Amino acid sequence: MKTSSNHPVTLTTASNEMEAAMIVAALEARDIQARITDEFTAGLLPGTLGSVHVVIRQEDVDRARKALGDIEHLSDDEDLTELTHFDEQGASHMVDIGAKPISHRVARASGLVRMQPATRHLIMDRQLAKGDVLEVARLAGIMAAKRTGDLIPLCHPLPLDTVQIIFKEVGDDGLRIEAIVEVTAKTGVEMEALTAVSVAALTVYDMCKSVDRGMRIEQIQLEEKSGGRSGHFVRS
Repeated sequence: MKTSSNHPVTLTTASNEMEAAMIVAALEARDIQARITDEFTAGLLPGTLGSVHVVIRQEDVDRARKALGDIEHLSDDEDLTELTHFDEQGASHMVDIGAKPISHRVARASGLVRMQPATRHLIMDRQLAKGDVLEVARLAGIMAAKRTGDLIPLCHPLPLDTVQIIFKEVGDDGLRIEAIVEVTAKTGVEMEALTAVSVAALTVYDMCKSVDRGMRIEQIQLEEKSGGRSGHFVRS
């Protein structure tokens, strides 16, 4: 009997839900779909022993096994607890980065605002009554990146080197927002880039909602990151 390529397969079994969740996150960062199924630990606190399975699609088995090997190799050099914001008792805490080396780190994120073509025309021609939407949104994104440590509870406050916000027309009704953030520090700036895009997109909505309440904010995602021991990531 032929097996469907989408048939779920158990990749590995973790001792608790937190460990499984970290494996899933690492797989998804490599564009491998994964999910958790458990037999005994659903809803229990991290650290509780049981049987928690990480499940993937059949078609992703080879890539996932290689990725799992890479993840396990990383854990030999870097304590797996560094990948989580919870301690062994399940309490929230800011990850200790004191021993990590300082390096140059870059993150690029993007998002898309969908709107009526007429609305985008007003934006691009700077004809909105509230003012220059693009420049206000650009400033909002830059300010948001600098305040990420205040907005996301467990993010580290970082002395950013630079923040760039770029706008590009997409199709007839789209406005793409891209944020590029750089820092020389002990931790990365993925959240700063994502926050910059999110707030810039919300600012576009706020300034244009009087003429187009049907606008949609879509596809906010990390596109690329570099620096640190986790290496270079580029969305494929």
